[in-house]
Amino acid sequence: MHGKVTPSLKYYKQIGNELIEKNISKAIDDWHKYPWNKNIPKNIFLNYLLPYKIFDENPEDWRSYFYEKYKDSLNKHINNYVLDTSNFYNKDPNELYYQIIVNETGNWFVYNAEYPRLCNAPSFNELMCLRQGDCLRTAYLNTYILRAMGMPCAIDIVPWWGSRNGWHANEVFWDGKNRMRTPSDRSFDRPAKVFRLSFKQQNTWKDSIQPFIGKDSFLLPNLQHNHWQDVTGEHTATKDITYHLPDTLKNIQYAYICVCNYGEWKLIFWGKVDITNTAKFRNMGCQILYQVALPHNNTYELTGNIFMVDSCGNTSYRLPNFSIKQNMVVSKINTGALSYVKKDEKYCLYMLTANNKWQVLQTQDCKKDSTITITNMPSNAFYKLSKVNASQNLERIFTYKGGKQIWW
Repeated sequence: MHGKVTPSLKYYKQIGNELIEKNISKAIDDWHKYPWNKNIPKNIFLNYLLPYKIFDENPEDWRSYFYEKYKDSLNKHINNYVLDTSNFYNKDPNELYYQIIVNETGNWFVYNAEYPRLCNAPSFNELMCLRQGDCLRTAYLNTYILRAMGMPCAIDIVPWWGSRNGWHANEVFWDGKNRMRTPSDRSFDRPAKVFRLSFKQQNTWKDSIQPFIGKDSFLLPNLQHNHWQDVTGEHTATKDITYHLPDTLKNIQYAYICVCNYGEWKLIFWGKVDITNTAKFRNMGCQILYQVALPHNNTYELTGNIFMVDSCGNTSYRLPNFSIKQNMVVSKINTGALSYVKKDEKYCLYMLTANNKWQVLQTQDCKKDSTITITNMPSNAFYKLSKVNASQNLERIFTYKGGKQIWW
């Protein structure tokens, strides 16, 4: 979901009446058939169970295929519901998810971030041919399967985490009561933004963004269509961030807000600038570091200092305190892959200065795996620890308190 995503109109010409009729008939039958569907609102049914496709992929008959593939397991699951009459209408749909997706689909489809890509949009035929894919393609496959089992399902996308390197996509399904949920209610851990793909047109792009930006090049391609919803607040605590631009900047219509990813500041969302020269970025995830950027000649320029939004939604900046020094014992450069420092490797500790520049504090060899001790450092700063001559920018920003690295 990092390229421009707009529906391909040619796909609509490929849909025959037979496929449409089969989809409608099966979906309506499922709506009234299964115990986990008894309380599905009409809008959830129309958006997340009835559709013949998820977003911009080529429409194919995945519903019939997966129903036939898993109908024995589905019927067995239904029989278990019937035997337990006291909970027939209240059983957790998560049980069916684990039976089908985890215990069965995992035997023939594997996660692989380095999969061979055949097309831009993950179609049913591609998934069945490769039987592997990244988290987005896995989420597409699981959504097909769950909808074929009569479970309303959608895909939620984290364009960039902001709290760690990388991005993510995951299926969410109707909980049988009143909301869409992740498997086992595993919450997304500190996402900056989460967007849900919606079959129904939401028109946020058409009505709220496109008319406002005029002829400028809008630099968030994942928002340049009408089939997304901002569901960040369903996964994490959020805060509307207001940012006052310098008075020297005139006639700024909108601004971007960025998060750090692999050492770069990546655009994550946008906000209008009002007559007081204040930009508002709505529903931003908390416990994240942000920086504002301004559109400039079909690209963007960072402006102002890096700031943090804490778990309570409070915005603050950090300036190094040179009068109070501290000793630091650090073990990692990030919280993900290849994170721990290694013996005999050289590392460099940086500090973010008051003018938003990274200053080298100290470079030293690691004498022991997972431990580097650094003495007499300025306190209250943002830091990063980088492996010297590393081929990748894996390091992430951290603060230091109570003898621990606190990651942002």
